[in-house]
Amino acid sequence: YSDEITFNLKTSSEIIKKNIFLGVGPRNYYIECNNFWYKKNTNLMNSCTSHPHNYHLQLIAEVGITGYLFIILFFFYLIWKLIKIRFHNFNILRKDKSYAILIISLTTILWPLTTSGNFFNNWLSYFNFFVLSLFFAENHLFSKSKNHK
Repeated sequence: YSDEITFNLKTSSEIIKKNIFLGVGPRNYYIECNNFWYKKNTNLMNSCTSHPHNYHLQLIAEVGITGYLFIILFFFYLIWKLIKIRFHNFNILRKDKSYAILIISLTTILWPLTTSGNFFNNWLSYFNFFVLSLFFAENHLFSKSKNHK
């Protein structure tokens, strides 16, 4: 298992180096991975997977820094919200637990130091975007109720 993770990390880093700004295109990681140049430089033949099993590596490799910027900024926004809730407005947790739970859920989904599935997979996209839509709805309600007090 560690050989596969190492291969995915090396392959992703090589793809990222070669296509840093725009990436290779969504769902094209496997095609690039099968490129002989990557196999030759990583010394692991026949180990290509459809995705690198990490959302962040996959997004940087497939959509480049340009597309990844939105995801990483949103991740830091969630971290900022968690810090703000924890230290500045701790009473929020008593009033609106669902808001905090959705922030924690999205932070967990986007956590960079864990393995994950394919970002563009139908089932995972459904789950992730469902949680995201609940967060935006709750965020709207939360900021609306906060402004009226």
